Amino acid sequence: MTLQKCGAAHNRRWIMKQLLLFWDWCKINWKFLLGISIPIIISILMRRGNAAKIYKAASERRKKELEISKVVHELENKKKTIALELHDEKVEKIISDHDKALEEANNNHLRLVNDIDSAEDATQAIKDRLK
Repeated sequence: MTLQKCGAAHNRRWIMKQLLLFWDWCKINWKFLLGISIPIIISILMRRGNAAKIYKAASERRKKELEISKVVHELENKKKTIALELHDEKVEKIISDHDKALEEANNNHLRLVNDIDSAEDATQAIKDRLK
């Protein structure tokens, strides 16, 4: 016999010995095995009937979540649009106010420069400005 054949035969004998020990254990503890297996089998059988209900409830919940998500998305887009429009209006008002203030400052500057005709007027304008 080769080493591999000897090892295989040994493995088979070991497995058979373990099976016999397991069988002896089962003969002694059959009540324990029965007590464990009955609740497991009952729970499996009861779960099969509820699978359709569970799937239906999950499907309805998913539909509600999608509807809510759609409403939230639409509301978010609406609020963003309103915010952007308000922002654009305020920016336009600020730019308009700035342009008016700049034009008024330029007009005042030109008026003051045009009012100064002589050196005495220039000196007086400098004195007034430094006060």
